[in-house]
Parts: sequence; structure tokens; C-alpha cells
Amino acid sequence: METYLLFFVASIVAGAINALAGGGGLITFPLLMLVVAPVTADATSAVALLAAYPTAVWRTRGQLAGVLDRKWLWLLLIPSVLGGLLGALLLSRTGNRNFVEFVPWLVLFSTFIILLRPILIRPRESAIAGNPISQRRGGLS
Repeated sequence: METYLLFFVASIVAGAINALAGGGGLITFPLLMLVVAPVTADATSAVALLAAYPTAVWRTRGQLAGVLDRKWLWLLLIPSVLGGLLGALLLSRTGNRNFVEFVPWLVLFSTFIILLRPILIRPRESAIAGNPISQRRGGLS
């Protein structure tokens, strides 16, 4: 019973983290690896957090409107879908052993991306001027 409660709480926390900032899979994937094979854990984690992606886009649509035109969003959707399909194909073709060797490097890379996000994404002055959240923080987002 405690295990189910732990997984339930972790999934709620991971979904919230994923919707707010991304990276919820860093919580669900290791927990799932405790009970299923790594490839199954990765696929299950991705499907479980799938609803958080459109929710995050919907939540930030006002911020995206001032940064990117709608045509750019549709253009960026193409490589995102192709990358997801390619990743799913590679995941289905590799075994658990190969995947386990890559996982620490993938987790390390994604952790660095999350840590470096404030440096990689510098707010522009024009985008800050129209964003009330940025104005309350003194221009830093």
C-alpha cells in the first residue's frame, strides 16, 4: 500500500513540475525503474506525463504570443514530432542493456539543460516590457 501511495504522490508532483517547468520525468522514470524494465519505465513515464505538455503550452500561450509568431510554433512542431518518432523507434530497437548504458548520460544532459536554462534563454527587453510577471520581478524572468 505504501508503494502505491508513493507512486501516486510522485506522479502528481512530477505532473505539476512538468507543467510548470519541465523535467517531471526525472522523478517518474527512476521510480518506475524500480519495478519494471528500463525501456518500459521510459515509455510509461512519457505516456503518463503526456497530458502535461499541452497543458504547459496552453498555460504559457500568452508569453509565447509575444516571442514567437504562430507560424513558427507550427514550424517547430515538425522537428519535435519527428524527434519523438525517431526516439521511439530507437527505443523500441535497442535492448534494455544498451538503454541502461545511455540513461545516466541522458539524465545528466537533461539536468544540465534545466540548470542552464536561465543562462541559455535570456529575456529580451521588448518581451519583458509586456510581461507583468517579469515587471514584478524587477525585469528578471
